[in-house]
Amino acid sequence: MTLSIKVEAKVVGRPKRPFGVWDVSLPIDKDDQQFHGNLRELITLLVKDEVKDFHERQEKRRLSHIMTPAEISLGVESGKVVPGEQDLDQTVDLNEAIQTAHQAFEDGLYYVFIDHQQIQDLNTVVEISEGSLVSFIRLVALAGG
Repeated sequence: MTLSIKVEAKVVGRPKRPFGVWDVSLPIDKDDQQFHGNLRELITLLVKDEVKDFHERQEKRRLSHIMTPAEISLGVESGKVVPGEQDLDQTVDLNEAIQTAHQAFEDGLYYVFIDHQQIQDLNTVVEISEGSLVSFIRLVALAGG
């Protein structure tokens, strides 16, 4: 069974979210209606999901497809129309991505809130219900001093 949650990413000092809010499915026991685990496990699951999605997007970009007028217009608005057929040799090491996410949290580069409650330690046990909102707030270092 899975549990559907909402995930958002924000950057302090920027009014616009870089990615918007997206849905993620978490694995849960069939007898339970919540995710039970610590923050470290949650981040690991979310990184795995993002890496999987990254690889799927890369594979789609390798293939040529006929673009709809809406896709072309969207590309023109963003300044880049890409019909596919790109040779993208970017690879992501899953274990390295997970370690980087854990280390970045420990270094204070981002905060995590679950249903508006800040979680301050990777070992904190969290319980997440259907429709919960997990927010990642990235901090930006001040320039100058």
